[in-house]
Amino acid sequence: ETIALPMRPGHNAWHYVFNGNVEMAGEPLEQLDAVAMTGYSEHLAVTARDAAELVLFHVDPTGTFSRSGTLSG
Repeated sequence: ETIALPMRPGHNAWHYVFNGNVEMAGEPLEQLDAVAMTGYSEHLAVTARDAAELVLFHVDPTGTFSRSGTLSG
């Protein structure tokens, strides 16, 4: 099955294959693979080779960030 993942113009995307095997932008990805994608303005086609679970993060490269970590205390 192939789906079109939405992309936000001007944002980068980080994809993590939690389970399964997929093909993204012509590249095979397996469970626990991660890939950063740039330059896609609308959609990115992803084809599942078997049952798969993906995590997708949209990242604004101009956004503010902290190097202090995610927890404080």
